[in-house]
Amino acid sequence: ETADRLFPTQHHYKNGEFKKRNVVVLILESFSKEYTSLGRNKGITPFLDSLMRHSLLCDNAYSNGTKSIEGIPAILSSLPSLMENPFVNSLYANNYQTSFASLLNQEGYQTAFFHGGINGTMNFDNWAALAGYQRYFGRNEYMNDDEFDGYWGIWDEPFLQYSIQKMNEFKEPFHSAIFTLSSHHPYFVPKQYKNKFPKGELENEQSIRYADFALRQFFATASKMPWYQNTLFVLTADHAGISGDPFYSNPVGNLSIPILFYQPDGGLKGRFGKVFSQSDILPSTLELLGYNKAFFAFGKSMAENHDHHC
Repeated sequence: ETADRLFPTQHHYKNGEFKKRNVVVLILESFSKEYTSLGRNKGITPFLDSLMRHSLLCDNAYSNGTKSIEGIPAILSSLPSLMENPFVNSLYANNYQTSFASLLNQEGYQTAFFHGGINGTMNFDNWAALAGYQRYFGRNEYMNDDEFDGYWGIWDEPFLQYSIQKMNEFKEPFHSAIFTLSSHHPYFVPKQYKNKFPKGELENEQSIRYADFALRQFFATASKMPWYQNTLFVLTADHAGISGDPFYSNPVGNLSIPILFYQPDGGLKGRFGKVFSQSDILPSTLELLGYNKAFFAFGKSMAENHDHHC
């Protein structure tokens, strides 16, 4: 009873009217708050910065871990990193879990996980299936290694365009989780963009700028699609990236990331200044949709009490 009072994990937003919008969660590899206008006077993510001005922005947001394998369950299943080993590789990975997919499948959504990486990377394909995602799209499904970066998978720009093509085939409503990769070490950019993006003090600046450019191209194309206006977009980082700044290298700054909720119709705008983490994304999204059934989550929605936080 005390645990339930201090840190409830059962949530039920009874007053909502469920609006079956499409839900697209974009998970950006290694996008620190530091790289955006939230962390510096002039960010190196001009498109993401522009989107923030038209979004519901969580400007005091943090990752629940420091690795991709920890970030994905936190974002999509509200499962923060609570064990020594990541949940994806734990003994509990085969257990039923609440996730965007497991809940929205029951509401008639089509669900898919997109990651341009080599299939099997960090066991994401198996985890996605266990989390309830009906389809998985990776390097194998893309079937064009002309766009392979030589290290991790398919470059962000073509893979994000591919994800739009696939979503065009989905019946609405649908939910897609899309995880980028080009801003990962070794921080390369495609040959045709080698001199397009300026180098900075940080080793990864060009790759961050390329990833932000790819995101701009994604929204430029998506905005022309019939499903776009009826979609809630959630953007977050899987974890923070490298830094030369003392604050963004300390235990607090090294977990600081951008999180925002964007609706093309302009229905969501403003700033949420309380502490907010990746594990709060699932319950917050469900509340924004008006989801009115009980569910389990370690996180809390924006409207819930944030005094006791994981």
